[in-house]
Amino acid sequence: MAETTFSFTPQVFTDTQRASVFGSVVNLAQFQPSHVESLLESATDKILGVAPHYGKKQVLARIAFASRTHVLVVNLDGTPLQKQVARRTLEPLLGSGVMKAALRMDAVVAAFSLDIQLLLDGGIDLLSMSPTHERESMEAVFTMLGELSPVQVNKAKANALFKLGEGSKQTTTEQLAQRAWVARRVATWPNAQVACPINASSIPRQHLAVLSKLVRDVQRLSALKPPTTKNEVDPSFSLKGKDLQVKSSRFKTRLQSHNPEVIIEQGKKKISGHIKTTQGKRSRVGCNAKALCAAEGPLTVTTIGKELPTIAEAQRADVVLGALKQTNNITSKSFFKAIWLDGGRVEPKSKSKSKSKDKCKAGLALTATTAPLSIAFPRPLNTSQKAAVHAILSPEPTTVIQGPPGTGKTTVIAAAVMNRPNSRAAGGGMYLVAQSNVAVKNIAEKLASVGFLNFRIFVSKDFHFEWHEHLYKKIEPLLIRSDKMPDDSVGMQQLLAGATTILCTLSMLSNSRFGLVTRVVPVETMVVDEASQIEIGDYVSPISLFSTTLTKMVFIGDDKQLPPYGQSDVSTLQSVFEVKHLREQALFLDTQYRMPTKLGDFIGRNVYGGRLKSVHELTSRCWQFVDVPLGKEKRDGNSWFNLAEIQAIMKEAHRLTRLRKSFRIITPYDPQRGLLEKALKAEKLNADDKVFCVDSFQGNEDDYILLSLVRTSNIGFMNEERRVNVMLTRCKVGMKIYSSREFVLGKAKKTLIGKLARSMGEEVWMPFE
Repeated sequence: MAETTFSFTPQVFTDTQRASVFGSVVNLAQFQPSHVESLLESATDKILGVAPHYGKKQVLARIAFASRTHVLVVNLDGTPLQKQVARRTLEPLLGSGVMKAALRMDAVVAAFSLDIQLLLDGGIDLLSMSPTHERESMEAVFTMLGELSPVQVNKAKANALFKLGEGSKQTTTEQLAQRAWVARRVATWPNAQVACPINASSIPRQHLAVLSKLVRDVQRLSALKPPTTKNEVDPSFSLKGKDLQVKSSRFKTRLQSHNPEVIIEQGKKKISGHIKTTQGKRSRVGCNAKALCAAEGPLTVTTIGKELPTIAEAQRADVVLGALKQTNNITSKSFFKAIWLDGGRVEPKSKSKSKSKDKCKAGLALTATTAPLSIAFPRPLNTSQKAAVHAILSPEPTTVIQGPPGTGKTTVIAAAVMNRPNSRAAGGGMYLVAQSNVAVKNIAEKLASVGFLNFRIFVSKDFHFEWHEHLYKKIEPLLIRSDKMPDDSVGMQQLLAGATTILCTLSMLSNSRFGLVTRVVPVETMVVDEASQIEIGDYVSPISLFSTTLTKMVFIGDDKQLPPYGQSDVSTLQSVFEVKHLREQALFLDTQYRMPTKLGDFIGRNVYGGRLKSVHELTSRCWQFVDVPLGKEKRDGNSWFNLAEIQAIMKEAHRLTRLRKSFRIITPYDPQRGLLEKALKAEKLNADDKVFCVDSFQGNEDDYILLSLVRTSNIGFMNEERRVNVMLTRCKVGMKIYSSREFVLGKAKKTLIGKLARSMGEEVWMPFE
């Protein structure tokens, strides 16, 4: 395709009564220096607007450069040779002699660095000048345009131009050109002129590579978020004047006020609305509520728009953007170097710690044949657990511990807490954090069970109030809800009552109200549980926040269990266990106590290369497969369900309930989870905290586990051994697996589940009657 031309009249600003802007579109193969020269000649004020369009995996596919009168759009798909030519041709545009402005300049700089190996200087991030809103929201765009603009903005035109996003396949060439033109005009206003630019050429190459990857990973994760969310709400609802009052029935899909736009459907009726307030499970929605009638059946409520970044995610993005602008020094922080920069060592902060460096290395190298120092704990610890506790308490700045299922990761954490020296500089604290509230709660219960009560656990109101209050009954006196935190240091000191062991989620550390806690009890040691589920970019914010007090980071997890969210779609995501120099230093907890011996031995052989031992009072086979030959998988959107398996599981649920046995039901698919929960309620069985998807059950266990595999024609999730490992390792007494015998021994025979079925022959199968 040869060069094409077009023209348009800008429409976002109401004063736009000017001549048309002329544009040209050039493919990489036809790109010539003359195209750049012509554009630069038209940029008499040395300012260009930039608008990117990202293709598959958020790789830069097209980019538009705009002066006041001309726009150049470059299609970047091409061969490596063409990209090499493009690098030389594009360089004059990217130098510091011309200011470039884009809404999200951090992503543009990262794209040039990663995709074309070019360095962009003089880059202005326009959304940085919209601090009152999330950078990913349309409100941020409107605020930027409205606050910086000396003229009125046509909000409808701006919304139509920018709402599709920078990765939408529906973005036309003219829309891309107009975005660049708008960015250029905003950059001419006074506020933009004083903005701090990104100059990639002045950033060390290794640092730029890390920062660019951090930006790209966030882009890829954002692309995975669905554009709409079907919110599960109770069938009953009420009307309050013009407003609708509804009650969310599931935490994961609850209505949230920060994503306000919704579509409400009842039968053939379809109306739009917006969320006014949310309190616990209850939400008030502004809409034409009089059009609805309770007698006409339940409602369907769908949130419009992608879920916005959390406070922690937004803070991470701000820190990385600041590093690109070189307004912060995160890349020089010790723990940043230790994680990202070739294993750069974190040196102990005192001479006494430095002297014990060799001794500490010896502690990290402890094996089952080397006994560490004596550790006081109310329960016996095995040798690998003692070695892990010793490593946590050592002055070595980073410690990595791999703990397979049932090996006592929370026991190790509890023992480290109880043996931690009382004398800490400036009252420094040990912070026990995890990705999920449930994992944090499990640590708190473990501490309480061994008699250690000098801690506080912080929980967000959103998670606790009306949703999960029942989970915290055992530790209620030690719980502090986020909305109950005092606003002054004296009040916080009284609430903490001298406790220097603090438990919370990783995201809670970024909460502005939580800053008072870390001022009263500075973060000295951070122990991260579920570290295999945490993408290393999530440590950017705490490393930045607590670099002056943090002296040790401990990562505990298992890379044979659940990976960071999105890793199956975004292969570049890493936990600390995928970082070679960190993985190499990991200690291994080598004995599991949860699963009966035969199951533990099977997992040890097939998942952990024979390194995992089992100690359990039950030594006979504990698993059974139930053949559900008539069960067929059925599609529900992008997921699946299987009605026959639900029928079979209800029979076993009745039996276990009659026998007063404790059990849980696990399935890999959310529609199946929902139908199983409804079936329990319909059968008058307890459905509270009874049915789980795999991803929400890691770290949990029960006496009996019922697994609904759902699939009967394609392997699906069973290709993901890490998720299957989690499913198979939750039982303490027994497990039943529901599927088709023909399927498990046929298409799925090479999976971990297929191997488990074959390990004991025909005796593991029972028919569904």
